[in-house]
Amino acid sequence: MDAVNDFITDIASFQIDIPLSLQIGIIVFLIVILCVGGYFVRDLFDVSSMRGGFAWFIFVAVLNLVVLLVVFLYYNSKHDKYVGAKGVMGKPGKMGKKGSYVSCNLCKSNIYLRKVRGSEIICKLDIYIPEFKPVLDLEQYFNNILDNGNNIDYNSFINSLFFMSDKPNESLISFAVLMNPNNIAILLIKAINEITKASDTTYGTFRHPKGDALHLPLGDCIYGGLENKLELNSFTVDGNVLYPSNYTQLVSFKVYNPDDGLTHTYTIWRPNGQTINEIGFKNKPVQDHYKSLGDICRLGTATPAVNETTTISEKCLDQIDIKNIKLVFIYVGNIQINNDLNDYSQSDSYLIENKQLSNDIEIFSIWRTPLNTFLTNCNSQNTVSNNTFVYNIINNLESTLNNYGNVSSETKSYISVLLESIKIPKILSAIIITKYYNLELLQDLMYYVSRYQNTVPEFQAKNVKDMILEINKLIAAMSASGSLASMVTNMGTMLELTALLKLIKNTIQSYKEYNDELVKIANTRVEYKKPTQYQIKKNTTDVINLYKEYNKDLVSKIDTTTHVDVANQYDASKEKHLPPMILNAYNNAITKLTTIPVQIENTNTFLDIVNLIFENGIETLIATDSDGIAQGGIFMNSIQEMVIRICKVLMPPNTPAYSIKDECLGTFSFDREREEKIKIFTESYAALIKLSEQIVNDVKFQSVIPNVIQYDQIMLMKMGQLCGHIENYLDKILSGDLNEFTTSRIKSLIEIFNENIVNLQNIINNI
Repeated sequence: MDAVNDFITDIASFQIDIPLSLQIGIIVFLIVILCVGGYFVRDLFDVSSMRGGFAWFIFVAVLNLVVLLVVFLYYNSKHDKYVGAKGVMGKPGKMGKKGSYVSCNLCKSNIYLRKVRGSEIICKLDIYIPEFKPVLDLEQYFNNILDNGNNIDYNSFINSLFFMSDKPNESLISFAVLMNPNNIAILLIKAINEITKASDTTYGTFRHPKGDALHLPLGDCIYGGLENKLELNSFTVDGNVLYPSNYTQLVSFKVYNPDDGLTHTYTIWRPNGQTINEIGFKNKPVQDHYKSLGDICRLGTATPAVNETTTISEKCLDQIDIKNIKLVFIYVGNIQINNDLNDYSQSDSYLIENKQLSNDIEIFSIWRTPLNTFLTNCNSQNTVSNNTFVYNIINNLESTLNNYGNVSSETKSYISVLLESIKIPKILSAIIITKYYNLELLQDLMYYVSRYQNTVPEFQAKNVKDMILEINKLIAAMSASGSLASMVTNMGTMLELTALLKLIKNTIQSYKEYNDELVKIANTRVEYKKPTQYQIKKNTTDVINLYKEYNKDLVSKIDTTTHVDVANQYDASKEKHLPPMILNAYNNAITKLTTIPVQIENTNTFLDIVNLIFENGIETLIATDSDGIAQGGIFMNSIQEMVIRICKVLMPPNTPAYSIKDECLGTFSFDREREEKIKIFTESYAALIKLSEQIVNDVKFQSVIPNVIQYDQIMLMKMGQLCGHIENYLDKILSGDLNEFTTSRIKSLIEIFNENIVNLQNIINNI
């Protein structure tokens, strides 16, 4: 727009001196033309739609030209005497503001950008690490049951799980082991990665661009598991750049190396730019801030050297919309959530504040920028505050808020659609829902059992521990010789809730039997022969006590001639009952447990999970302290906090992403359209690989493999027709080496990929 404005301004300011006599001749000529033209088109004046308006137009035009003619003739007769005397010179104006550069030629030096195709692998993040294998094996155990056409009866399943009256089977123990929050996080992130570029075996790979000694990388680059065969363009720079001042440690994580069988620690670092003081316009001091364009990943925990990456002046950077950075994968490592439940017995208040998860848990997401650098969103950069669920997960991104500082309706809609796009397997839904109710109900029951320990002898701490120990021994005996032996200790609070339910149930049954016995005694008529040496009193209670006290003596001294029937008087004060609040909590627990199977069947997406475990869905108020409770918020248990933390890394990081301005580049402009098409190309390629792997690796699709091969052959034929003139075109396409392909051919390749994706998706939908 600036260039167009300058063009119009220059044209408008262009002047040509035309003699006044020539101008008069032109006006006379126009008057004659209009009059003659009006005469020849006079028939049009009779048309109703043209009557009046057209005639007036010609009349006004001729009138204006006549006026101009008179004025010009007058001025021409004066021979330029109409020019007035020169006026007094005005005061000089002030100096204007500093303008923006059309190019960066006034910088100390330009920025020289260089494309790099080669890269070195820093580390590869495999999903099948030794620590995860037991969890994934248990998931596969249930998948095998479902793949064989068997359905899980969650009604009897949940009942058997929480009321272990019989010896538990392997399915129950496996399910209970998976209810550990660490295991749930592993399986949940595995499901979420279905919408990312992670593969079934690999999250992704960190790589370092290869460059010469004169050019520094903008940052490390990232490849998803589905992109391991690609070699994308990376960029190095030279010129007006600076080393970072230092680094911020984001997250350290452990990676298993199958080559040496060892686990190594890696750390992701964020470069911090420098601030330079300069002399600016009108000799005023100004500060120039330098920004990094991406994070780096390094082995170990030692701070990297400052010359391993670079930063660029913010004058030469444009901030990228968060919609233009793409999620590559979400990683889960060592989370170790050990405190499922606090010691509720030590609190005088029902509002129990759960301990928050540690910020060093290894859950983070990796996002690719248009320059193929990456940004990290990790828990060390995120906090939970007293606000709604949806506000907490947007990570303070300004673009997601409206003018009042609240989350915009567009953002809420986007988050809902995103969460709904994540499909959750039924067995994982069952594990999450069961674990959630386990924690919520355990909190209630533990609180009331601890509160009434002094009034209900059966609720003594020793009895609770004995009950837990009894169930633990039962399960340990079942799994002692199996693969679950080492994992039974991770069953956590499931044993506690089962023990409390069983303890309360046994106590209710015991009290019922005791009270029934009282009623039975009261309704029994005692018949005996009157003793000779005692005077029977009229008071029935005294008779009963007398009979009990001297029973043996009376039996030996019976007067066979006298009989007395005595009816016991019932004393309701001797009955045993649990406090009503205990009974209400127990009955509420039983009711909620019976609704779990229905909720499992109705839960299919991540949004369903959020709506279930948070009472008001994404609008639920979260509390982190007493102030949050006063505002109507809730304290979260470990499952709720784990879900909200995963949702936080599912959103873009709050660190701005940047791109280099074209006018600052000293060598070539950044072809944004081409890079955008290459990005779409990689996304289509990854989607095609994911569908192909799904069909090839799943037994139920074996019958349609010939159809898949036929579609692949058609795709290869179209690619050959489009790019057959390029040497080794197929290898270059599959490796992402697109330097010899025009932008239009890249667009056509995308269309070919998308067509095959639709064909494969139809095959999957029809099975």
